[in-house]
Amino acid sequence: MPIIIRNSSFSEIGRITNYKSPLIKEEINAGFSFSFETFVDASTRLLAWPNILEVDGEYFEFARVQKIRNNSVGIRVDCDHVSYALNKIDIPFEDIEGDSVAIVNALLSGTGFSVGTVVTSTSFYFKPSAKKVRPALIELAKHLGAELVWNRYEVSLVYQRGSSRGLEFKLGSNLKGVTEEVDYTEGYPRKALDVDALDLGHLPEYQSLATANLGDTVRTYDPVLGIDETLRIVYYERDPFQKVNPRVQIGNVVREIQDYQQDVKDELDDVKKQLLDLWALLNPFMLDEFKIGKIDCLAFDDVEMFVGGEPKLEDIAASIQYTKLNEFTGLFLKLKKEYENATVQLKTYNKQGAATTYDLSAVKDVIKNWTFPTDSVVALTITVTEVLPQPKEGELPKKQILGVKFEKAEATKEPWLSEFRIGKSDYLTSPGIKIESADTSNILTEIEYSKPDEFTGLILTLKEEYKDATITVTNQVGTTITPGSTTKLPNGNTALIVTVTKGTEKQYYGVKFVEVEFDGLVTIKNKDEVGNIISTIERKITEPGIYTFEATTLDGYELISVSTVDVEITLDNPAANVEFIYKKNTAVSTKYTLEFAMVPVRSLIYAYFENTKGYDAVESITVGFNSQTGYGTVLGAVANPYKPSGSTKYTGVRIVVSSTTGSLPTDASISIQAVCRNDGGAV
Repeated sequence: MPIIIRNSSFSEIGRITNYKSPLIKEEINAGFSFSFETFVDASTRLLAWPNILEVDGEYFEFARVQKIRNNSVGIRVDCDHVSYALNKIDIPFEDIEGDSVAIVNALLSGTGFSVGTVVTSTSFYFKPSAKKVRPALIELAKHLGAELVWNRYEVSLVYQRGSSRGLEFKLGSNLKGVTEEVDYTEGYPRKALDVDALDLGHLPEYQSLATANLGDTVRTYDPVLGIDETLRIVYYERDPFQKVNPRVQIGNVVREIQDYQQDVKDELDDVKKQLLDLWALLNPFMLDEFKIGKIDCLAFDDVEMFVGGEPKLEDIAASIQYTKLNEFTGLFLKLKKEYENATVQLKTYNKQGAATTYDLSAVKDVIKNWTFPTDSVVALTITVTEVLPQPKEGELPKKQILGVKFEKAEATKEPWLSEFRIGKSDYLTSPGIKIESADTSNILTEIEYSKPDEFTGLILTLKEEYKDATITVTNQVGTTITPGSTTKLPNGNTALIVTVTKGTEKQYYGVKFVEVEFDGLVTIKNKDEVGNIISTIERKITEPGIYTFEATTLDGYELISVSTVDVEITLDNPAANVEFIYKKNTAVSTKYTLEFAMVPVRSLIYAYFENTKGYDAVESITVGFNSQTGYGTVLGAVANPYKPSGSTKYTGVRIVVSSTTGSLPTDASISIQAVCRNDGGAV
């Protein structure tokens, strides 16, 4: 099955069919992620924001994309569920009172996410400690004892995910491995099971069997370890395309040693927070919010001014760096609840220090549209004065003065260009692209090429605030180069110097061209419907470009994929994979069969399948010992698929049994379960 790439309008723009290690992870009221590895081809260039991936019906956004070159070129992709976008959105309230439906609607309002099913509740007061929407939803779920369901861009809040459908993980049946942990750190035992299972319910032949889903109640039974627990699945890891072998955690999430170390860190952080809260209690700001644009002025250490009289421009210590006038939009002020009746006076200062005074009550509706700084506003102060309803004799109202000034950032530190594009690549953010002078010896950025006119286009764009600057481009010997969309590079040039001039100031940018021998490779894989390779062809590529590959005719097979594939080969991505998918002209779908037997224990056992014609492959073998009454020994077994000499089919299982005492009990039996596969559907 493919991984579907969609653009920001949710239209399909590509598919990844050649991948490995796909893994979805989800925990109730916690994380939800997807990862995989793939090879470089024409589709992998689409693995970038703002595109998203569709996997198993869910949408995931890119978190990290790693391009790796070892013996081959590959890509590692880590994605978060699209609900992680809510981690970047502020909650629209500090506290709220209402029922659960109203609160969920309030949290998701204006986020682009819709509200699904929500548990009902009576009205209650909710003040989340989280400041972003997704963690606030998780906090709400835990407050209500409910569980979140993330379904693309829909959020539901249900009493309990999953159900109890009689699923059991049993030794000798479908239990491959189990780890039990009992955590006593909370003062009472908390059990957690980490289970590797065989979940046949996801196969078409076994759809009548229960499957393992998040939230389901399951029984885990391993008599050797003394485990017999019926608990809920709270976490799972699974291949979204081959769902037969999930890893699930039951009861509580199994904790790694890092988790315990994190607990210690959290406790230290709590102590630190308590100390900070104590300091804030002794020295509180009377304002709960003081922002200019998106800049939180309360975060500045020196924002509070301690002056005896009226504040002056020279008294202001806290500063905001700016690159252009009117860079920040809006002044946002909010009093703390305990000072909601206080008076607020705003002063703005010009370059000469002259102040203009405003009463907040007179300008509160317009300051959100003010812009800073301006030619006439280079600083401002906020004076908050407490109003005492019934002042006692000698009692003075609390007064606090906060101030910030605007300081021009050094212009040369910020690039005047917004784009420095050669061919399809923008090199503006490359380390060392800006240089100190027009000397080519200062150039650090190198661009590799393998043919004389490899790149088409030299695009240099000025930022809006520097649009009156001039641009000149010269090569390594000072010859002028004309930038434009048709400029061919390197075209005999070994270096480029870009000089941007604004008045008496200059900025310099530089790149070098380095010729390399090109060694490209396209691997064409012809596969059948289940991913088995029919044939492989390798084509050497001697120079970058876009190449078209056509599917070949294979005897006994019918092409079911596209017949042609275009691949772009570049210096950065010199290798690519092309896949064509075929089906046998007489193909029958692959069939899985579960073979089961129980036989007396012997040192060497041949257990033959009920299907005497045999199978193409044995996917897994599970064994378990039963009824060792009164016999003090531990038995071990090594089981392997058995294929008679000269046969192409597996007809049974060969088992070698051993014991710690050297002898075998007479009353013991061994249960054997094998998952078998026939690729042609033969029975």
